[in-house]
Amino acid sequence: MKNAINPSTGAVTITDAIPGGARAVSYNLTITGTVGSNGWVAVLPGTSTAVTASTINWYASGQILANGGIIALGTGAAERQITLVVGGLAGSSTNVILDITGYYE
Repeated sequence: MKNAINPSTGAVTITDAIPGGARAVSYNLTITGTVGSNGWVAVLPGTSTAVTASTINWYASGQILANGGIIALGTGAAERQITLVVGGLAGSSTNVILDITGYYE
């Protein structure tokens, strides 16, 4: 996550867009093309996968929803990383867009 990437190709466009020493980022999370009647996305610090709360939820197919927040970044081997976990009832899915809008040192 420390690098900025082109969302179409995955190529790095800016190295170290989030500088070393950053402890948290602010973000805008958008979901689109939801499938299913009960799904969620969680934004988690570092490489954590322990979901205790969702960041955004959908309740029907075809929704476009957004939510903003601030999340701590990982440390050590997971420095400047966050993890997105998508879940819900069987067959639920969505497209996820995460825009980093700032960082905190």
